[in-house]
Amino acid sequence: MNKVASVIKYDLSYFVRLILIVYLWLIGLLVGIPVLLHLVASGTEGMVIAILNDLSLLTTAALFVNVALLFYFGFLTYERFSFLIQNGISRRTGWYAKVISILIVALIGNIYSFITGLFALNGGSGYKSVPYLELYGHFFKSLPLDLVSMFIVNYIMLVMLAVFGIIAGAVFALLTRKNQKLWQYQSLF
Repeated sequence: MNKVASVIKYDLSYFVRLILIVYLWLIGLLVGIPVLLHLVASGTEGMVIAILNDLSLLTTAALFVNVALLFYFGFLTYERFSFLIQNGISRRTGWYAKVISILIVALIGNIYSFITGLFALNGGSGYKSVPYLELYGHFFKSLPLDLVSMFIVNYIMLVMLAVFGIIAGAVFALLTRKNQKLWQYQSLF
């Protein structure tokens, strides 16, 4: 296995593990808990409608979670860079691997959003359940073409925001460790 593939494997092991944990929490909080509350309150009557409404919320939340995670993955620079340099991986190899890893993670996030969007779309609330389709859903006047355009545009958006994260991470990497911590604490308030 060459160095780029081994760094991609290292990156994806961290990225995919984190993204799966966040997705499981998201499903548990936005679908699992409301379904349990619905079961306790009114039994199984109207369960399908409750689940489909929760999936509509999950679609919107998945979009925001994907944006935040990809920006965060792009923002990570210093610890990863120092680990790679200590293990004999060049900057160029690390950069190629990071870009490929972010493209793969963006594809995973986009597939997840697309699947939750399909479930929400079939739920009865139609195009209003998916943010992209609500805005541009009738552009092609054909649902399959609209879904393909949604997938492509969302993928481009996720990659663009990850690149913004890479840019911000590169700018913050130029600061001293003390200034990096100061900026992190100031952004909390």
